[in-house]
Amino acid sequence: MPPGSHQWCARCHKVRVDKRAGYGMCPRCKRIHQDEIRKTRHAIKTRRAQRRQGVAPMPESVQEHTPTEPSPNGTAKRSYRPDPTLLGQETMLEIGAHYEDRRITTEAIARAFGISNAMLSAVVDALGLTRRGIGNTGLKPRGHFTAQDGKRVWVLDEPIGPPPIPATATEARALAATPPVPDETLVALERMIDHTPKAILPPKPEPPVQHRPQLATDASSVVWEVQVSGTIHVTGNEITDAIAAVQGIYPKLRITGIRQA
Repeated sequence: MPPGSHQWCARCHKVRVDKRAGYGMCPRCKRIHQDEIRKTRHAIKTRRAQRRQGVAPMPESVQEHTPTEPSPNGTAKRSYRPDPTLLGQETMLEIGAHYEDRRITTEAIARAFGISNAMLSAVVDALGLTRRGIGNTGLKPRGHFTAQDGKRVWVLDEPIGPPPIPATATEARALAATPPVPDETLVALERMIDHTPKAILPPKPEPPVQHRPQLATDASSVVWEVQVSGTIHVTGNEITDAIAAVQGIYPKLRITGIRQA
């Protein structure tokens, strides 16, 4: 093998690797380097999310996972249990207060603080709080986090649509205690309603009904087939009315033409 095809590892400088190796490193150093890149990207996303919320970013020393250390056999030791103390006691208490509010989803809390669900669970365990149950806990009111005095505050969104029907007597009493709508608002709503009378079309006249004459029949009566040729005069507003009048009297009559007399 020619000596120019290999080089020393770019990190530990102890192992010769092929020049085409990823990052120019040996497999052991490559795993450590990739883990450091993931942590750096996670810290960048966390700071961006906090800046969008209007909250000062966490210190650079805060990391999601404990540092990865190489083991003697060449594999990297990875710990996926986050350390909640890196967030700080004040941030942990703020997260715990929002977690106890059942109206706020865990996804919204994790997104607001720029942490993962694993870190959120670690904070809850560290504070000694009771974890929420798994499953559907019902419809939660919509809301969003906003920054006030350097802290994240949960604010409910304005309701859309008609108010819900109270399910219990307690909810009905609470709804009755709601202040009434001001008169100015009622006047504005009344002006928005269109009171212009709509034109009502007259009903369409029904075609004249002519009763078929009843012929006297008995047991000795014979069926006759009569072929006719001529015209029938009927009255009606439209051509369809005239056709319906003729067919009402003679259902089996074949109409070959029609014109206005």
